[in-house]
Amino acid sequence: MEDDHVLFAVAGVPVADLIDFDYGYDNAFWHTPEDTLDKLSPRSLQITGDVILETIRLLNANADHLPATTPLKRTP
Repeated sequence: MEDDHVLFAVAGVPVADLIDFDYGYDNAFWHTPEDTLDKLSPRSLQITGDVILETIRLLNANADHLPATTPLKRTP
């Protein structure tokens, strides 16, 4: 199974692929029918939110120095 973010990236939508590698016993829930909200770790969500917010802050602070980008081309 492809990761959820791949189709967004192919469509040209910027993505961030953040994965909790400690998701259940040996990642037993990842991309299964048991992959539900009640399995999420509040600690992992906090860390993810902190990383995203800091990334946005850094991108905004350095926007004048970043290269222009173009969306990825769709491949059949």
